Amino acid sequence: RLSVGPDLGPQLQELLDLAKLGDYRKLLSSPSTIHVSATDDNGVACSISMSSGYGSGAVLPGTGIWLNNSLGEVELHPEGFHSVPPGSRLISNMAPTVARSSQGAALAIGTPGASRITSAVSLTILNLLRFGMPLAEAVNHSRLHVEIFEDNPTVAFEPDIDIGEPPGFQLRPFPANSMYFGGVQAAMWDPVAGLSGFADPRRNGAVAVAG
Repeated sequence: RLSVGPDLGPQLQELLDLAKLGDYRKLLSSPSTIHVSATDDNGVACSISMSSGYGSGAVLPGTGIWLNNSLGEVELHPEGFHSVPPGSRLISNMAPTVARSSQGAALAIGTPGASRITSAVSLTILNLLRFGMPLAEAVNHSRLHVEIFEDNPTVAFEPDIDIGEPPGFQLRPFPANSMYFGGVQAAMWDPVAGLSGFADPRRNGAVAVAG
């Protein structure tokens, strides 16, 4: 059984330290989305993303459950949560994904990263399927993301991508392996190659194998 997900030790300690300060505003800036991908040698794949948005800073007494504030996510509700009609279904950028090839290979993949989640997952899958990259190379490869930044259509990108000068877009370069572009966690089982997994170096992550 192989799984890929964040090593929460340092982050959990940081969260506890912030909680001791009693200042909920500092908690709001804590990392709050995680992803775990797992596959086993029977070809079963599982992909789970969990998020508290930016976190509400409130815990239900006696439960340990930290309430989210997804209504306040600026990526999802740029005009504020009051712009959402009552009864609306909340939207989400999270995209935990599983896939299976005709040869029986199974893939579990996903990432944190707000509005960059879908581009990070789709680009990694494109690297695997279209360009035939090994899993580690597909995850580690430079990424781009098309967005509205400061009210302008923008292409955000890492090095080693030939962006050119797309008409109507401004360019927003980032350094290599920037956490802005998510932290893809991917696990795969192939009937010939067996188990493989890779944790994106853009964010803290780890690979675990159980017998």
